[in-house]
Amino acid sequence: MPDPCKNIALEAGTGTDALLEACIRKLADGDIDAMGPLYDMTKNSVYAYSLSLLKNSAEAEDAMHDCYIRINSSAVSYTANGKPMAWIMRIVRNLCLSRLREMKRSARLSEEDWHGLLRTDDIDSNLHAADMLEMLSDTERQIVLLHAVSGFKHRETAALMGIPLATVLSKYARAIKKLRKYFPEGEGVR
Repeated sequence: MPDPCKNIALEAGTGTDALLEACIRKLADGDIDAMGPLYDMTKNSVYAYSLSLLKNSAEAEDAMHDCYIRINSSAVSYTANGKPMAWIMRIVRNLCLSRLREMKRSARLSEEDWHGLLRTDDIDSNLHAADMLEMLSDTERQIVLLHAVSGFKHRETAALMGIPLATVLSKYARAIKKLRKYFPEGEGVR
């Protein structure tokens, strides 16, 4: 059985964006095997972002599931623009905001949820990071996680969240300033 990842990679050339666009194009053509590589490349960012918005691991997993269903069904209408991850994250954001409107509540992340999000084996570091991120506002936390976990540039974060770039930059700077107060000496926060 041929490996869909190799076929897509050969068609796409180099770069994650090109590979994601090739996967979306294959999904649009009805090739469901393209979902595997697309999922592998995006799952951490999709989960981290949905968890930062929903603050509940079960809800975040449901939103993640719905996101990949939506990607598959919307692939036909995707217009290649070199920013497939922004398109995927916009789907996640819209699904999460819809869920939040339905739930009309916000809850503190459990220790288990933070461990899944932070992906380190050091329990003390996870607890420390979870406590620090909890002290940020929802918007600050989303901006920090999009930048630090998902690797989005500030301009991309602004477009995704629908807020001005200056607001993203100031909230990011404010969040980092808050976090620096609680990091042990010698450990940097970017």
